[in-house]
Amino acid sequence: SERTRLSSDAAKAVKRRRGPDRRTMAFPLEAAAGLRTGREPYTPQGPIRSARMIVIGCWWLLREVELSNISLKDVSLSPEGNPQLLLQVSKSDTSALGELRSHECASEVNSNNPGCIDNRICPACNLTSQIADVRKQFPELGDLAPLFPGIDGSRPSKSAVIQTFAEAGAQLGLPKHRNNGSDSWGGRALRRGGAQFLAAAGVDVWRNQALARHSSADRER
Repeated sequence: SERTRLSSDAAKAVKRRRGPDRRTMAFPLEAAAGLRTGREPYTPQGPIRSARMIVIGCWWLLREVELSNISLKDVSLSPEGNPQLLLQVSKSDTSALGELRSHECASEVNSNNPGCIDNRICPACNLTSQIADVRKQFPELGDLAPLFPGIDGSRPSKSAVIQTFAEAGAQLGLPKHRNNGSDSWGGRALRRGGAQFLAAAGVDVWRNQALARHSSADRER
């Protein structure tokens, strides 16, 4: 029940000697087509091609640490020819990459209904373009290049990634801070936004769970 969940969350917070987790905003994937495109990062030390990172992060339900750590070596093609990411199994094991997740091209899936998903937020097209750009910009790094590098090819920090979420939200007219002064955006913003988008689109719960690498009901809401 909800009461049991809240009690469990409170107990965990006490053990961590910190307050309960702040429920920060979910990034609205459906609005991401309105983000500013281009190579220039949204924030200093942030990733280039920030709009692509936002779209890809939402579709693959990625946390800020995953966006910072993932490399070109973690990208491949599925047997059907769709780009796929090799992702960590759980949030507590950030070095054990082991779950492959892919998405089809929205343009092809919706060829009979082109208005269903804006091509600018197509998961496959964004990931394919990102791979090509990174290889062109940083050929010396090879497969070890970050999938979302900074302007000098380095990995953006977790805080820089979260700042990028905040700047992207500001472009859409969303607040950076709440009324109490706390940050509106956290490391799970894209993960939550993607999960909500997929659920609203009618994706089965078990598929959403599998994409999120959850063994129980997805709580990214």
